[in-house]
Amino acid sequence: MNVKMKNKIIFFGGTGTNKDFGGELTKNKEIIARLCELGCNVTVIDSYKSRASKTKLLKVCLKFFASVLTYPKATYIFSTSFGNTYPLLKILYRLPHKLHIAYWVIGGNLAERIVEGAYDRKYLKIVSLFIVEGTQMKQRMAEAGFDNVLYRPNFKTVGKLPTIKKANDGKIHFYFLSRIMPDKGCRYILQSVEALNRKDLSDRYVVDFYGGVDDDYKAEFNKEVNRYSNVNYCGSLQLQDERNYEVLAKYHYMLFPTYWIGEGFPGVVIDAYKAGTPIIGSDWNLNSEFIKDGKTGIVVPTHSVQRLTDAMEDVILGKCNTDEMSANCQKELEKFNTKYVVNESLVESIIKK
Repeated sequence: MNVKMKNKIIFFGGTGTNKDFGGELTKNKEIIARLCELGCNVTVIDSYKSRASKTKLLKVCLKFFASVLTYPKATYIFSTSFGNTYPLLKILYRLPHKLHIAYWVIGGNLAERIVEGAYDRKYLKIVSLFIVEGTQMKQRMAEAGFDNVLYRPNFKTVGKLPTIKKANDGKIHFYFLSRIMPDKGCRYILQSVEALNRKDLSDRYVVDFYGGVDDDYKAEFNKEVNRYSNVNYCGSLQLQDERNYEVLAKYHYMLFPTYWIGEGFPGVVIDAYKAGTPIIGSDWNLNSEFIKDGKTGIVVPTHSVQRLTDAMEDVILGKCNTDEMSANCQKELEKFNTKYVVNESLVESIIKK
């Protein structure tokens, strides 16, 4: 292994326990495991839920600044929301010794927040490298005055691919898999269901929702779901259990008409591709980079319930080549395999001083 690969890395971000999962946690666990696999010497500072507990926050801060004193020449990787990172950058800016910092950006709206003036650029200038999830993000960061930006898509360990075996009951099966809230497009999906059912199509399709329900939306969501015989809430689907990809592989399409402000390249896109389920998704933020319209899914305008309804109707009426798109999804998957994305070249770029 190259000597550079043995450089000390201090990794700051949420990881939680083996039982804790979510977008940031899953990604960080993948990064850390891969860095160790590539021979890096990694110390992890787990920031999970630290802002909710003063005791945990104090412990995290003490461990971080102890690392700064002990390993001033290490590479520091931040992989958490910028709301967690920014306060530390403000402190580090004032230190006489400048650390070598890489920020693995979580979400997709950092450049916009910089342009809005939410963050003072001088504190961001101490970051040596930004790693972003989309080429559009890289361009927006450049327009905001940051050229030290590297694009790498989101990633997951691919593992064994499930067999694509669609439900064969004469119905099209759609699913939604994410946090259940209006900003993820759930209200739009239910409005499309209303429109399709008025066209007497209710016996030709099913929509299943998977995920935790946002507390503020729970009452409305439950009421709407109970209105329709062809809509179901199926609880959470733990994809850490590989067998659950076989569950997803029975569906024909994933619905993802999100407009959530923090959306970057969500891991559920990779999950859908692994299961061979094309995505009907909005053109919000980075979606159109990773959903190839007509090949791995159907891209519809953000906030357009009519276009979402039209796309679902086209699928229900057999106007789309679902089998071909399903096969394309699994072919596309290797681009987002952790071993392919987080490689030696990337690690060398991160630790290069």
